[in-house]
Order: sequence, then structure tokens, then C-alpha cells
Amino acid sequence: MECAMAEELEEQETERLCFAIGEIGNAGTEERDHADYFLEYIVKPVLSPAPFNYRVVRADEIADPGIISEQIIDALFDAGLVVADMTNHNANAFYELSVRHMVEKPVVQMIVDTQRPPFDVADFRAISYSLKNPKSIEAAKLELHKAVSRIQEPDFKVSNPITKARGRIELAQSQDSSDQLIATVLDRL
Repeated sequence: MECAMAEELEEQETERLCFAIGEIGNAGTEERDHADYFLEYIVKPVLSPAPFNYRVVRADEIADPGIISEQIIDALFDAGLVVADMTNHNANAFYELSVRHMVEKPVVQMIVDTQRPPFDVADFRAISYSLKNPKSIEAAKLELHKAVSRIQEPDFKVSNPITKARGRIELAQSQDSSDQLIATVLDRL
């Protein structure tokens, strides 16, 4: 009985975890300032308090001893939500984003308003923001709130490049001729 309760508590904790990914940079750099301000002024004010009550964590805030990459991948698999800042097209952030896409769990993409997401994720909604403009910060917070509210609705389905590709593959491999026809039409489109 205690083991089941402990597992349920752990599951609730990971559901209430928001893992933030993006370029972090070294302490004292412009990149670190950007990453810190992004969390402090946009993500945490929206997701930490009610109604969401997420514990927002970034990789450099994980205090547990252990292998960093393993901890990051665990967080990407287990967190109830990931917020991905694609600013500066950081390779680590995109690697982490692809891992999250693979596990087919919710992601909110964000990027500074002077940049655009790269091709592979360009058709997936991204909230733009500017840390230099208080109105932009407020607008981004509102958009983040809307996005996470929608994610929490019971009929929400995760959609990303991997879920789309896997869906077409499953249709093509189906024994149902209607599914196979749909897959053929999708491929031709």
C-alpha cells in the first residue's frame, strides 16, 4: 500500500514539473542573463502559481548528484510540460526538443521576436517575445497561459513532427484499406 502511494505521489510530482529547455550559457554571459530573465519574467510567473502550480526547473537547477545528460533526458520523458526557448537556435535545446517530441508529451515553443524557428519546427506554433519590451513580456505571458490552459483540457492531443510522421506510418501499415488509402493521399500531398 505504501509503495502504491509513493508511486502516485511521484507521478503527481512529475505531472506538476515543467522542464524548461533552451540556451543557458555560462554565468555572467548575455546568454545566461537571457535564460534567467526568460524564466523569471515569463515562465515562472505564469506556471508556478495557481491555476497551474508547476515546479519550473531548468537543467542547471537540478541539484541531485548524477549524470547531467541522464537527468535531462529523465526530465524530458517525465515532466508534465516542457517549455522550449528556441532563441539562438541552440543545438542542445533542439536535441532536447526532439527527445520530448519523441515521447509525445506537451511542449510549448517560444522564441525571441527577432528570430524564427528553423524549418523542421517552423509549422509548430511558437510564442514570440521580447525581454526588452514590457508589453511583449505581458503578451507572451498571456499566450503561455492560453497554451497551457489548452494543453490541460481533456481533449487535447499532442501534435509535433514526430507524432505526424508516426501517424502516417501507422496508417500505411494498417490492415484497413481505408487507412492505407489515407496514407497514400497524405504522402502525395
